[in-house]
Amino acid sequence: MIRSKYNTQLLWMHIIAYADDFVITGAKKDILVNTIKPAVVSFLKERGLTLSEEKTLITHINDGFDFLGFNIRKYQGKLLIKPARSNVQAFIKTIRSLIKCRKSATAGDLIRTLNPKLRGWSYYYRHVVSKKVFDTVGHNLFLSLWRWSKRRHSNKSADWIRKKYFRTVGNRSWIFWGATIGDNGIPIYQELFYPSSVPIRRHVKIRSDANPFNPLSLFFNLVVAFIYPVFANIFSSFSGFNATNSGKSQFLVLPLQRFGFFAFAAA
Repeated sequence: MIRSKYNTQLLWMHIIAYADDFVITGAKKDILVNTIKPAVVSFLKERGLTLSEEKTLITHINDGFDFLGFNIRKYQGKLLIKPARSNVQAFIKTIRSLIKCRKSATAGDLIRTLNPKLRGWSYYYRHVVSKKVFDTVGHNLFLSLWRWSKRRHSNKSADWIRKKYFRTVGNRSWIFWGATIGDNGIPIYQELFYPSSVPIRRHVKIRSDANPFNPLSLFFNLVVAFIYPVFANIFSSFSGFNATNSGKSQFLVLPLQRFGFFAFAAA
């Protein structure tokens, strides 16, 4: 609606939306305040919705803003996307609470509880400027685990606690580890997942010229030569299979309700 009513190119306007969260950018603040915001309010009102004034923010890109757990801001003309400070603090608080409420758990059980959360949170931020944030989270994680260890063995020395719960692996030291008992009664040794171990890799946007069905691409030729004949033989016995010839191309289509929709093209 906004795109059709206003010349978005003339207003330098872009819309980024995910679920019920969205960001609208513009060249000037008065355009966003006097033109775009009333249009959004009107659009939502027609559908029985209202724009939350508490969550609505009009700001300059040099001051930055938070969106989907990320902080987007320009520093001296360079755009940097980092984990939002509020999200980082909330995650650290969650990890501390998990460790604190598991005073009687073994080190292995504690690791099994923490690892999925640490891995999922770290992977979510691995495509942005997160290295220093990962180090900060790892430092707070170590402090919480050290307090947990000393609480369990208040009468033991620091060196004894270090040898029991921490070890050195390669050039990495102070790695928290423990064991859980498997189904066959054999102990399974586990290490804590540290966010700093996640490499930062910039997100690669979809390339318009990278078409796997381009006859000139290597992938297309591999599909034609090897993959398509194998799938054709496997699925030819299934009910609902349909193989049709259209000109020089042959398509293998599997029924949507059973397998999802797959289409392989072969010359």
